[in-house]
Amino acid sequence: MNRISALVTEFRYFIILVLNRIELLKNEFSILFLFHEIFD
Repeated sequence: MNRISALVTEFRYFIILVLNRIELLKNEFSILFLFHEIFD
């Protein structure tokens, strides 16, 4: 039982990390896109 809750907690942290990484990538892409729009 304890092991399952530990697994769930780790999985939750993993999902949060992945979502944060996706947000960072989206921000980088939008910044790059803005630069392309400005300098075209």
